[in-house]
Amino acid sequence: MSAIKNRFARALLFSLVVAIHYINAGITDPGNGNPLVPGFFADPFVYYDNTAFYIYSTTDGYDDNSFSYFGPFGVWYSPDFLNWSFTTLLYPADFPYDDSRLWAPSVTRGTNGKYHMYYIRGGDNCYVVSSDSALGPWSNVKNGRRLHATHVFDADVFRDYDSTCWLVFQEHIGNSFSIRLAQLAASMDTLAGPMTTLYSSGSTLSEGPTIFKRNDIYYLMFSQGSLSSSYHVVYGYSRTTITGPYTIAGTLLQSRSSDNISAPGHNSILKFGADYFIVYHRWRYPPTNSRVFRQPCADQLSFNSDGTIRTVTLTHTGIGALAAASVADSNVARGKGATASSQESNDYSAARAFDENNATLWRAAAWSCGMPAGRAAECTLLPRHREKACCVRRLS
Repeated sequence: MSAIKNRFARALLFSLVVAIHYINAGITDPGNGNPLVPGFFADPFVYYDNTAFYIYSTTDGYDDNSFSYFGPFGVWYSPDFLNWSFTTLLYPADFPYDDSRLWAPSVTRGTNGKYHMYYIRGGDNCYVVSSDSALGPWSNVKNGRRLHATHVFDADVFRDYDSTCWLVFQEHIGNSFSIRLAQLAASMDTLAGPMTTLYSSGSTLSEGPTIFKRNDIYYLMFSQGSLSSSYHVVYGYSRTTITGPYTIAGTLLQSRSSDNISAPGHNSILKFGADYFIVYHRWRYPPTNSRVFRQPCADQLSFNSDGTIRTVTLTHTGIGALAAASVADSNVARGKGATASSQESNDYSAARAFDENNATLWRAAAWSCGMPAGRAAECTLLPRHREKACCVRRLS
């Protein structure tokens, strides 16, 4: 019996060591799965169409410390949730590319078979475009008019088991915030019926709402806190109807400064098989006071026997592949060393350029080419960008 107990103890200790390493893997460790993709993208909305995974997002990184400019939306797509490709979306000719506030795209496929993307323009106006494909090209709906009156912010679409579709969004009037819900008509371009208030937070910022359903329980999630390290996600649940009432159960995601995880929020939910995953953004590494430069990450949800959700343990390792890769790995640069004529700081070292960790990006030094004497260099001025200089060594 003692031998059995000893083997069990050793197995348990090994499991604990593995679990602790998994949770506390360093942010700069090679091969980390979080962030999911390189670059700066926020408000990630994840969608799976049984053939590929898609992440639509706000485009970050055009300004150093404000919300003064954002680029048009793009989409990352993957056959396995591990190997990602990026493409811009083909928009209508009159799409407002010059609008500096394009935020929070959300996509679903309606009962009419078309994909519909809801997005925020100009701060608090919701518009919708449609397509026969998850990648576009997209066409205006409602002749380019907004979906509803103003004050609609961070709109997210949810399709229920019975195929009814709902729009959940933040409404802010003055300094008062609330989370609202309205059913969409079968045409997907009109709100059908009255709006219901799911949660009122007064002057406390509440944004980025999303709804999902599991075992006939509706879950409502939204982000709160100032746009700082206090940013976090809370959730509630309704065991009756989608319109509630919702019991607010507590905090689901929050910063963990000891592991360089800061300001997790504005999430969406992916169901794959019997599992549920939360896709969210958090601030870039290294930590910065900037309110932009966010990156999408993913971790798994776990549930208690009564249906409540356990606080999510946010990781750097992520969730890995969810499906078999459709192409053979051909990255011959993986793990190779690299040097560069310029780097912004040790946190953005070229030595990590091929470590397959999307937190450790190489960035050239701003305003200084730093090239050796006799070497040709180009310094490019980037419009609408405070870090205006980048340096490239000519290979010719």
